[in-house]
Amino acid sequence: TTVALLVTMAEGKGLRVDLPAPKKDPLLDPRKMRRILAEDPEWNVPSVPSLVDLCLQHIVNSFETNPILDKIPSQYRQTTIDRLSAALPLTITAGLLDDDNYWKRSYESKWGLDSAPSRTRPWKRLYFERNVQEMIQDYSPGTSSPVALQSVLALCGALVEELDINQLLPPQDKSPEVPDVPGDGPDEPLEESGAAEHIDFGDVLPRLKNLRKLSLTYVVRDCGMNFKWSLFGMTRGDAFALAASLQSFTALQSLTIHSSLVDDTRVRILMSRLLHHPGITHLDLAHNAIGDKGARAVVKYLHSSTVIVSLSLCDNQIRHAGARALAAAARDHCSLTAINLRLNRLEDAGGRALFEGLAGPSRLTALNVASNALGKSSAAALCHYLQKQTQLTHLELACNELGEDSGRLLLSALDGNRSICSMDVRLCQFSTDTEIDLNKLLQRNLKLSGGKQ
Repeated sequence: TTVALLVTMAEGKGLRVDLPAPKKDPLLDPRKMRRILAEDPEWNVPSVPSLVDLCLQHIVNSFETNPILDKIPSQYRQTTIDRLSAALPLTITAGLLDDDNYWKRSYESKWGLDSAPSRTRPWKRLYFERNVQEMIQDYSPGTSSPVALQSVLALCGALVEELDINQLLPPQDKSPEVPDVPGDGPDEPLEESGAAEHIDFGDVLPRLKNLRKLSLTYVVRDCGMNFKWSLFGMTRGDAFALAASLQSFTALQSLTIHSSLVDDTRVRILMSRLLHHPGITHLDLAHNAIGDKGARAVVKYLHSSTVIVSLSLCDNQIRHAGARALAAAARDHCSLTAINLRLNRLEDAGGRALFEGLAGPSRLTALNVASNALGKSSAAALCHYLQKQTQLTHLELACNELGEDSGRLLLSALDGNRSICSMDVRLCQFSTDTEIDLNKLLQRNLKLSGGKQ
Protein backbone atom coordinates (compact mmCIF):
# COMPACT_ATOMS: atom_id res chain seq x y z
CA THR A 1 0.00 0.00 0.00
CA THR A 2 2.86 2.34 0.81
CA VAL A 3 4.59 1.58 -2.51
CA ALA A 4 1.37 2.20 -4.44
CA LEU A 5 0.85 5.54 -2.65
CA LEU A 6 4.40 6.71 -3.43
CA VAL A 7 3.99 5.74 -7.07
CA THR A 8 0.75 7.72 -7.32
CA MET A 9 2.38 10.81 -5.75
CA ALA A 10 5.38 10.55 -8.07
CA GLU A 11 3.25 10.24 -11.18
CA GLY A 12 1.29 13.36 -10.07
CA LYS A 13 4.54 15.34 -10.02
CA GLY A 14 5.66 13.96 -13.43
CA LEU A 15 8.42 11.75 -12.07
CA ARG A 16 9.42 8.32 -13.62
CA VAL A 17 9.41 5.38 -11.29
CA ASP A 18 11.12 2.01 -12.15
CA LEU A 19 9.69 -0.86 -10.17
CA PRO A 20 11.69 -4.06 -9.65
CA ALA A 21 10.64 -6.97 -11.89
CA PRO A 22 8.56 -9.59 -10.14
CA LYS A 23 10.33 -12.81 -9.29
CA LYS A 24 9.34 -15.84 -11.50
CA ASP A 25 8.47 -19.17 -10.04
CA PRO A 26 11.41 -21.51 -10.87
CA LEU A 27 8.97 -24.36 -11.28
CA LEU A 28 7.59 -22.60 -14.35
CA ASP A 29 11.00 -22.51 -16.11
CA PRO A 30 11.80 -25.98 -17.49
CA ARG A 31 15.44 -25.03 -18.18
CA LYS A 32 16.09 -24.35 -14.51
CA MET A 33 14.43 -27.63 -13.55
CA ARG A 34 16.60 -29.72 -15.92
CA ARG A 35 19.58 -31.34 -14.29
CA ILE A 36 21.70 -31.16 -17.47
CA LEU A 37 21.31 -28.74 -20.36
CA ALA A 38 21.69 -30.34 -23.81
CA GLU A 39 21.04 -29.55 -27.44
CA ASP A 40 18.18 -32.05 -27.43
CA PRO A 41 15.39 -30.53 -25.30
CA GLU A 42 13.91 -33.96 -24.79
CA TRP A 43 17.10 -35.46 -23.34
CA ASN A 44 17.62 -35.78 -19.63
CA VAL A 45 19.40 -37.92 -17.14
CA PRO A 46 17.39 -41.16 -16.99
CA SER A 47 15.25 -41.58 -13.98
CA VAL A 48 15.83 -44.40 -11.56
CA PRO A 49 14.19 -47.57 -12.97
CA SER A 50 11.38 -49.10 -11.04
CA LEU A 51 11.74 -52.40 -9.27
CA VAL A 52 9.44 -54.00 -11.87
CA ASP A 53 11.73 -52.90 -14.73
CA LEU A 54 14.78 -54.21 -12.89
CA CYS A 55 13.11 -57.58 -12.37
CA LEU A 56 11.99 -57.84 -15.99
CA GLN A 57 15.44 -56.93 -17.27
CA HIS A 58 17.01 -59.57 -15.05
CA ILE A 59 14.59 -62.17 -16.43
CA VAL A 60 15.49 -61.14 -19.99
CA ASN A 61 19.25 -61.31 -19.31
CA SER A 62 19.02 -64.77 -17.77
CA PHE A 63 16.31 -66.16 -20.05
CA GLU A 64 18.68 -68.57 -21.81
CA THR A 65 19.50 -70.33 -18.56
CA ASN A 66 16.20 -69.75 -16.76
CA PRO A 67 13.23 -69.35 -19.14
CA ILE A 68 10.32 -68.57 -16.76
CA LEU A 69 7.92 -66.88 -19.17
CA ASP A 70 4.86 -68.69 -17.82
CA LYS A 71 5.51 -67.41 -14.29
CA ILE A 72 5.56 -63.75 -15.30
CA PRO A 73 2.28 -61.86 -14.64
CA SER A 74 0.27 -61.54 -17.83
CA GLN A 75 0.47 -57.72 -17.91
CA TYR A 76 4.28 -57.88 -18.15
CA ARG A 77 4.61 -60.91 -20.44
CA GLN A 78 4.48 -59.06 -23.78
CA THR A 79 7.01 -56.50 -22.56
CA THR A 80 9.38 -59.32 -21.66
CA ILE A 81 8.98 -61.00 -25.07
CA ASP A 82 9.69 -57.72 -26.86
CA ARG A 83 12.98 -57.41 -24.97
CA LEU A 84 14.18 -60.97 -25.66
CA SER A 85 17.14 -61.45 -27.99
CA ALA A 86 16.34 -62.81 -31.46
CA ALA A 87 19.45 -65.01 -31.21
CA LEU A 88 18.21 -67.26 -28.42
CA PRO A 89 18.73 -71.00 -29.04
CA LEU A 90 15.89 -72.75 -30.84
CA THR A 91 15.81 -75.41 -28.14
CA ILE A 92 14.46 -72.75 -25.76
CA THR A 93 12.17 -70.69 -27.99
CA ALA A 94 10.62 -73.39 -30.24
CA GLY A 95 8.10 -74.74 -27.76
CA LEU A 96 7.85 -71.66 -25.53
CA LEU A 97 7.24 -68.64 -27.78
CA ASP A 98 4.37 -68.19 -30.24
CA ASP A 99 4.51 -64.41 -30.54
CA ASP A 100 4.49 -63.47 -34.24
CA ASN A 101 6.57 -60.30 -33.75
CA TYR A 102 9.34 -62.23 -32.01
CA TRP A 103 9.64 -64.71 -34.87
CA LYS A 104 9.59 -61.87 -37.38
CA ARG A 105 12.56 -60.31 -35.55
CA SER A 106 14.31 -63.68 -35.52
CA TYR A 107 13.75 -64.17 -39.26
CA GLU A 108 14.97 -60.65 -40.01
CA SER A 109 18.12 -60.99 -37.90
CA LYS A 110 19.09 -64.29 -39.55
CA TRP A 111 18.05 -63.88 -43.20
CA GLY A 112 16.57 -60.43 -43.65
CA LEU A 113 13.03 -59.63 -44.67
CA ASP A 114 13.94 -59.28 -48.37
CA SER A 115 14.27 -63.06 -48.67
CA ALA A 116 10.93 -63.77 -46.99
CA PRO A 117 8.18 -65.28 -49.18
CA SER A 118 4.79 -63.67 -49.55
CA ARG A 119 3.24 -63.02 -46.17
CA THR A 120 0.53 -65.67 -46.11
CA ARG A 121 1.91 -67.78 -43.27
CA PRO A 122 2.76 -67.05 -39.61
CA TRP A 123 6.33 -65.91 -39.04
CA LYS A 124 7.05 -68.84 -36.75
CA ARG A 125 6.16 -71.30 -39.50
CA LEU A 126 8.22 -69.32 -42.03
CA TYR A 127 11.21 -69.41 -39.69
CA PHE A 128 10.90 -73.13 -39.03
CA GLU A 129 10.48 -73.97 -42.72
CA ARG A 130 13.51 -71.89 -43.71
CA ASN A 131 15.57 -73.45 -40.93
CA VAL A 132 14.70 -77.02 -41.96
CA GLN A 133 15.25 -76.13 -45.62
CA GLU A 134 18.80 -74.93 -44.94
CA MET A 135 19.62 -77.95 -42.82
CA ILE A 136 18.56 -80.30 -45.63
CA GLN A 137 20.31 -78.25 -48.33
CA ASP A 138 23.60 -78.22 -46.40
CA TYR A 139 23.46 -81.89 -45.42
CA SER A 140 26.14 -84.02 -47.06
CA PRO A 141 25.89 -87.81 -46.48
CA GLY A 142 28.92 -89.17 -44.72
CA THR A 143 30.08 -85.70 -43.64
CA SER A 144 27.22 -83.90 -41.89
CA SER A 145 25.90 -85.02 -38.53
CA PRO A 146 22.56 -86.86 -38.76
CA VAL A 147 22.03 -86.19 -35.04
CA ALA A 148 21.99 -82.42 -35.62
CA LEU A 149 19.51 -82.83 -38.48
CA GLN A 150 17.21 -85.04 -36.43
CA SER A 151 17.28 -82.61 -33.50
CA VAL A 152 16.19 -79.73 -35.76
CA LEU A 153 13.45 -81.88 -37.29
CA ALA A 154 12.23 -82.82 -33.83
CA LEU A 155 11.96 -79.14 -32.86
CA CYS A 156 10.54 -77.73 -36.10
CA GLY A 157 8.89 -80.62 -37.90
CA ALA A 158 5.38 -80.21 -36.52
CA LEU A 159 4.98 -76.72 -38.01
CA VAL A 160 6.54 -77.34 -41.44
CA GLU A 161 3.97 -77.44 -44.25
CA GLU A 162 5.99 -76.32 -47.30
CA LEU A 163 9.59 -77.06 -48.28
CA ASP A 164 11.45 -75.74 -51.31
CA ILE A 165 14.77 -77.59 -51.44
CA ASN A 166 16.85 -76.04 -54.25
CA GLN A 167 20.09 -77.89 -53.47
CA LEU A 168 20.98 -81.43 -52.44
CA LEU A 169 24.61 -82.27 -51.77
CA PRO A 170 26.06 -85.63 -52.88
CA PRO A 171 28.85 -87.45 -51.02
CA GLN A 172 32.26 -85.94 -51.62
CA ASP A 173 33.51 -89.10 -53.35
CA LYS A 174 30.45 -89.54 -55.61
CA SER A 175 31.17 -91.09 -59.00
CA PRO A 176 29.17 -90.01 -62.08
CA GLU A 177 26.16 -92.07 -63.15
CA VAL A 178 25.23 -92.35 -66.82
CA PRO A 179 21.60 -91.29 -67.49
CA ASP A 180 19.33 -93.34 -69.72
CA VAL A 181 18.80 -92.46 -73.36
CA PRO A 182 15.14 -91.53 -74.02
CA GLY A 183 13.40 -93.91 -76.39
CA ASP A 184 10.19 -95.71 -77.21
CA GLY A 185 11.30 -99.32 -76.85
CA PRO A 186 9.90 -101.88 -74.41
CA ASP A 187 10.04 -101.04 -70.72
CA GLU A 188 12.88 -102.78 -68.92
CA PRO A 189 12.22 -104.39 -65.51
CA LEU A 190 13.07 -102.18 -62.53
CA GLU A 191 15.56 -103.71 -60.14
CA GLU A 192 16.39 -101.88 -56.96
CA SER A 193 20.11 -101.19 -56.79
CA GLY A 194 22.22 -99.17 -54.38
CA ALA A 195 21.34 -96.80 -51.58
CA ALA A 196 20.49 -93.12 -51.82
CA GLU A 197 23.55 -91.03 -52.60
CA HIS A 198 21.95 -87.78 -51.47
CA ILE A 199 20.02 -87.33 -48.24
CA ASP A 200 17.61 -90.19 -47.58
CA PHE A 201 14.14 -88.69 -47.23
CA GLY A 202 13.03 -91.87 -45.49
CA ASP A 203 14.72 -90.38 -42.40
CA VAL A 204 13.22 -86.92 -42.92
CA LEU A 205 9.58 -87.22 -44.00
CA PRO A 206 8.36 -89.17 -40.92
CA ARG A 207 9.33 -86.12 -38.84
CA LEU A 208 7.34 -83.76 -41.08
CA LYS A 209 3.85 -85.06 -40.46
CA ASN A 210 2.12 -81.85 -41.64
CA LEU A 211 4.15 -81.38 -44.84
CA ARG A 212 1.83 -80.59 -47.76
CA LYS A 213 4.11 -79.20 -50.49
CA LEU A 214 7.55 -80.59 -51.36
CA SER A 215 9.84 -79.21 -54.06
CA LEU A 216 13.21 -80.86 -54.79
CA THR A 217 16.12 -79.98 -57.07
CA TYR A 218 19.08 -82.37 -57.20
CA VAL A 219 21.80 -79.83 -57.98
CA VAL A 220 24.72 -78.13 -56.22
CA ARG A 221 24.58 -74.33 -56.16
CA ASP A 222 27.62 -72.10 -56.59
CA CYS A 223 30.07 -74.94 -57.21
CA GLY A 224 32.30 -72.59 -59.23
CA MET A 225 35.57 -74.14 -60.39
CA ASN A 226 34.68 -77.42 -58.63
CA PHE A 227 32.06 -78.18 -61.29
CA LYS A 228 31.54 -81.86 -62.11
CA TRP A 229 28.59 -83.54 -63.79
CA SER A 230 28.38 -85.92 -60.84
CA LEU A 231 27.17 -83.00 -58.70
CA PHE A 232 23.91 -82.83 -60.64
CA GLY A 233 20.98 -85.16 -60.97
CA MET A 234 19.00 -87.82 -59.14
CA THR A 235 20.52 -91.30 -59.12
CA ARG A 236 18.66 -94.61 -59.28
CA GLY A 237 19.34 -95.11 -55.58
CA ASP A 238 17.90 -91.68 -54.85
CA ALA A 239 14.82 -92.50 -56.90
CA PHE A 240 14.17 -95.77 -55.05
CA ALA A 241 14.71 -94.15 -51.63
CA LEU A 242 12.50 -91.15 -52.42
CA ALA A 243 9.77 -93.33 -53.92
CA ALA A 244 9.73 -95.59 -50.87
CA SER A 245 9.45 -92.63 -48.49
CA LEU A 246 6.68 -90.99 -50.55
CA GLN A 247 4.69 -94.21 -50.76
CA SER A 248 4.07 -94.22 -47.02
CA PHE A 249 3.78 -90.44 -46.67
CA THR A 250 0.14 -89.91 -47.50
CA ALA A 251 -0.16 -86.31 -46.23
CA LEU A 252 1.67 -84.87 -49.26
CA GLN A 253 -0.49 -82.88 -51.69
CA SER A 254 2.03 -81.29 -54.08
CA LEU A 255 5.26 -82.85 -55.42
CA THR A 256 7.75 -80.93 -57.56
CA ILE A 257 11.05 -82.30 -58.90
CA HIS A 258 12.80 -79.79 -61.17
CA SER A 259 16.09 -79.84 -63.08
CA SER A 260 17.25 -83.15 -61.63
CA LEU A 261 18.02 -85.18 -64.79
CA VAL A 262 15.02 -87.42 -64.10
CA ASP A 263 14.91 -89.78 -67.08
CA ASP A 264 12.52 -92.56 -68.06
CA THR A 265 13.93 -95.09 -65.60
CA ARG A 266 13.81 -92.75 -62.63
CA VAL A 267 10.30 -91.51 -63.34
CA ARG A 268 9.13 -95.12 -63.72
CA ILE A 269 10.61 -95.86 -60.28
CA LEU A 270 8.82 -92.90 -58.76
CA MET A 271 5.48 -93.54 -60.43
CA SER A 272 5.49 -97.25 -59.56
CA ARG A 273 5.51 -96.37 -55.85
CA LEU A 274 3.05 -93.49 -56.14
CA LEU A 275 0.28 -95.61 -57.66
CA HIS A 276 -2.96 -95.10 -55.71
CA HIS A 277 -1.38 -92.36 -53.58
CA PRO A 278 -4.39 -90.74 -51.86
CA GLY A 279 -3.14 -87.19 -51.50
CA ILE A 280 -1.12 -85.77 -54.42
CA THR A 281 -3.14 -83.21 -56.36
CA HIS A 282 -0.27 -81.38 -58.12
CA LEU A 283 2.61 -83.19 -59.85
CA ASP A 284 5.39 -81.13 -61.47
CA LEU A 285 8.30 -82.89 -63.21
CA ALA A 286 9.44 -79.98 -65.39
CA HIS A 287 12.96 -79.44 -66.77
CA ASN A 288 14.05 -83.06 -66.78
CA ALA A 289 14.82 -85.74 -69.41
CA ILE A 290 11.53 -87.68 -69.51
CA GLY A 291 10.74 -89.35 -72.83
CA ASP A 292 7.87 -91.48 -74.11
CA LYS A 293 8.58 -94.36 -71.72
CA GLY A 294 8.44 -91.98 -68.80
CA ALA A 295 5.24 -90.44 -70.15
CA ARG A 296 3.63 -93.89 -70.19
CA ALA A 297 4.65 -94.35 -66.55
CA VAL A 298 2.96 -91.04 -65.70
CA VAL A 299 -0.14 -92.24 -67.55
CA LYS A 300 -0.27 -95.35 -65.36
CA TYR A 301 -0.13 -93.11 -62.33
CA LEU A 302 -2.95 -90.94 -63.72
CA HIS A 303 -5.14 -94.00 -64.16
CA SER A 304 -4.60 -94.91 -60.51
CA SER A 305 -5.19 -91.44 -59.06
CA THR A 306 -8.61 -89.93 -58.49
CA VAL A 307 -7.45 -86.66 -56.91
CA ILE A 308 -4.74 -85.23 -59.15
CA VAL A 309 -5.68 -81.83 -60.57
CA SER A 310 -2.55 -80.44 -62.22
CA LEU A 311 0.24 -82.14 -64.21
CA SER A 312 3.35 -80.39 -65.53
CA LEU A 313 5.84 -82.14 -67.82
CA CYS A 314 7.27 -78.90 -69.18
CA ASP A 315 10.72 -78.96 -70.86
CA ASN A 316 11.16 -82.70 -71.27
CA GLN A 317 11.65 -84.99 -74.31
CA ILE A 318 8.13 -86.30 -74.90
CA ARG A 319 7.27 -87.06 -78.52
CA HIS A 320 4.39 -88.51 -80.53
CA ALA A 321 3.82 -91.73 -78.57
CA GLY A 322 3.93 -90.01 -75.20
CA ALA A 323 1.51 -87.29 -76.33
CA ARG A 324 -0.98 -89.89 -77.56
CA ALA A 325 -0.83 -91.79 -74.26
CA LEU A 326 -1.24 -88.62 -72.19
CA ALA A 327 -4.24 -87.50 -74.26
CA ALA A 328 -6.02 -90.81 -73.79
CA ALA A 329 -5.47 -90.66 -70.03
CA ALA A 330 -6.51 -87.02 -69.69
CA ARG A 331 -9.67 -87.27 -71.79
CA ASP A 332 -11.56 -89.52 -69.40
CA HIS A 333 -9.84 -88.55 -66.14
CA CYS A 334 -12.25 -87.60 -63.39
CA SER A 335 -10.19 -84.83 -61.73
CA LEU A 336 -7.34 -83.64 -64.01
CA THR A 337 -7.94 -80.03 -65.12
CA ALA A 338 -4.51 -78.68 -66.19
CA ILE A 339 -1.68 -80.11 -68.35
CA ASN A 340 1.57 -78.34 -69.19
CA LEU A 341 3.58 -79.82 -72.10
CA ARG A 342 5.50 -76.69 -73.05
CA LEU A 343 9.02 -77.12 -74.51
CA ASN A 344 8.73 -80.81 -75.44
CA ARG A 345 9.33 -82.59 -78.77
CA LEU A 346 5.76 -83.20 -79.90
CA GLU A 347 6.19 -81.77 -83.40
CA ASP A 348 3.29 -81.79 -85.83
CA ALA A 349 2.49 -85.50 -85.52
CA GLY A 350 2.53 -85.39 -81.73
CA GLY A 351 0.35 -82.30 -81.61
CA ARG A 352 -2.18 -83.89 -83.91
CA ALA A 353 -2.22 -87.07 -81.82
CA LEU A 354 -2.69 -85.01 -78.66
CA PHE A 355 -5.65 -82.97 -79.91
CA GLU A 356 -7.30 -85.97 -81.56
CA GLY A 357 -6.95 -87.94 -78.34
CA LEU A 358 -8.50 -85.10 -76.34
CA ALA A 359 -11.46 -84.72 -78.72
CA GLY A 360 -14.77 -84.94 -76.95
CA PRO A 361 -15.99 -83.74 -73.56
CA SER A 362 -13.28 -83.47 -70.91
CA ARG A 363 -12.59 -81.69 -67.63
CA LEU A 364 -9.47 -79.87 -68.86
CA THR A 365 -9.55 -76.12 -68.23
CA ALA A 366 -5.90 -75.28 -69.02
CA LEU A 367 -3.60 -76.70 -71.71
CA ASN A 368 -0.08 -75.52 -72.57
CA VAL A 369 1.61 -76.81 -75.75
CA ALA A 370 3.84 -73.81 -76.46
CA SER A 371 7.23 -74.33 -78.17
CA ASN A 372 6.56 -77.82 -79.54
CA ALA A 373 7.13 -77.30 -83.29
CA LEU A 374 3.43 -77.80 -84.05
CA GLY A 375 2.29 -77.35 -87.65
CA LYS A 376 -0.78 -77.20 -89.87
CA SER A 377 -2.09 -80.68 -89.14
CA SER A 378 -1.91 -79.93 -85.41
CA ALA A 379 -3.85 -76.71 -85.98
CA ALA A 380 -6.57 -78.56 -87.90
CA ALA A 381 -6.91 -81.14 -85.11
CA LEU A 382 -6.97 -78.32 -82.55
CA CYS A 383 -9.85 -76.58 -84.35
CA HIS A 384 -11.83 -79.83 -84.38
CA TYR A 385 -11.10 -80.22 -80.63
CA LEU A 386 -12.23 -76.67 -79.80
CA GLN A 387 -15.56 -77.19 -81.52
CA LYS A 388 -16.46 -80.09 -79.22
CA GLN A 389 -15.40 -78.93 -75.78
CA THR A 390 -16.92 -76.44 -73.35
CA GLN A 391 -14.55 -76.55 -70.35
CA LEU A 392 -11.20 -75.27 -71.65
CA THR A 393 -10.54 -71.66 -70.61
CA HIS A 394 -6.76 -71.25 -71.04
CA LEU A 395 -4.77 -72.33 -74.12
CA GLU A 396 -1.04 -71.67 -74.73
CA LEU A 397 0.14 -71.98 -78.35
CA ALA A 398 3.06 -69.54 -78.43
CA CYS A 399 6.23 -70.23 -80.45
CA ASN A 400 4.71 -72.76 -82.86
CA GLU A 401 5.02 -72.16 -86.62
CA LEU A 402 1.33 -72.56 -87.39
CA GLY A 403 1.08 -69.99 -90.20
CA GLU A 404 -1.62 -67.55 -91.30
CA ASP A 405 -3.88 -70.25 -92.80
CA SER A 406 -3.95 -72.03 -89.45
CA GLY A 407 -4.72 -68.73 -87.78
CA ARG A 408 -7.84 -68.23 -89.92
CA LEU A 409 -8.96 -71.80 -89.15
CA LEU A 410 -8.45 -71.15 -85.45
CA LEU A 411 -10.43 -67.92 -85.76
CA SER A 412 -13.44 -69.72 -87.24
CA ALA A 413 -13.25 -72.46 -84.59
CA LEU A 414 -13.06 -69.91 -81.78
CA ASP A 415 -16.07 -68.07 -83.20
CA GLY A 416 -18.26 -70.99 -82.13
CA ASN A 417 -16.51 -71.50 -78.79
CA ARG A 418 -17.76 -69.71 -75.66
CA SER A 419 -15.37 -71.05 -73.00
CA ILE A 420 -11.82 -69.95 -73.92
CA CYS A 421 -10.98 -66.62 -72.28
CA SER A 422 -7.18 -66.67 -72.56
CA MET A 423 -5.02 -67.74 -75.51
CA ASP A 424 -1.34 -67.03 -76.18
CA VAL A 425 -0.55 -67.03 -79.92
CA ARG A 426 2.66 -65.03 -79.92
CA LEU A 427 5.23 -66.03 -82.57
CA CYS A 428 2.77 -68.33 -84.32
CA GLN A 429 3.20 -66.49 -87.63
CA PHE A 430 -0.29 -65.04 -87.50
CA SER A 431 -0.98 -61.68 -89.13
CA THR A 432 -1.76 -58.68 -86.95
CA ASP A 433 -5.35 -58.65 -88.18
CA THR A 434 -5.82 -62.29 -87.20
CA GLU A 435 -4.43 -61.65 -83.73
CA ILE A 436 -6.75 -58.66 -83.30
CA ASP A 437 -9.78 -60.72 -84.35
CA LEU A 438 -8.78 -63.52 -81.97
CA ASN A 439 -8.45 -61.04 -79.14
CA LYS A 440 -11.95 -59.68 -79.82
CA LEU A 441 -13.42 -63.18 -79.55
CA LEU A 442 -11.52 -63.78 -76.31
CA GLN A 443 -12.86 -60.54 -74.88
CA ARG A 444 -16.35 -61.63 -75.87
CA ASN A 445 -15.95 -64.93 -74.04
CA LEU A 446 -14.51 -63.15 -71.04
CA LYS A 447 -17.57 -60.94 -70.76
CA LEU A 448 -19.85 -63.94 -71.13
CA SER A 449 -18.04 -65.65 -68.25
CA GLY A 450 -18.54 -62.60 -66.03
CA GLY A 451 -14.86 -61.56 -66.13
CA LYS A 452 -13.66 -64.74 -64.44
CA GLN A 453 -10.61 -66.35 -66.04
